[in-house]
Amino acid sequence: MIELIPDAERLSKVFSEAAAPAFFLGAVAGFISILMSRLSDVMGRMRRGEPEAGDDRDYLLERARLLLSAIRLSLAGGLCTTLLLALAFLGALLQLPHIYGAAMLFLLATAFVGLSLLRFFQEVHVSLEELKRFRRE
Repeated sequence: MIELIPDAERLSKVFSEAAAPAFFLGAVAGFISILMSRLSDVMGRMRRGEPEAGDDRDYLLERARLLLSAIRLSLAGGLCTTLLLALAFLGALLQLPHIYGAAMLFLLATAFVGLSLLRFFQEVHVSLEELKRFRRE
């Protein structure tokens, strides 16, 4: 029979198991904030009409595309982590086996965030290329 009212020891175990995904979720939220700030800067430059030449505008469009992709991937990683937290709490409180589901969600969340970091790396590269181009002119 499943005990619906957890004792202090089981509740303590649930909280300790949730610590790592909670920190991961906080890191993802901070990373999304950085990505949003960079996207806001790019969009502001585009609205002000700073790049008048086609090539310069292409750099900004490419940066915006990469940042949007990185944001989407980070959000997917954050959603997987949120599901992981819910699964961990529910599984531990109801004493249901959740190890495989939790492992799969964590791997998926890590993969999404890793791909997001790759997109961010690409955006930084495009940004540096844009800077080098301005320095040559």
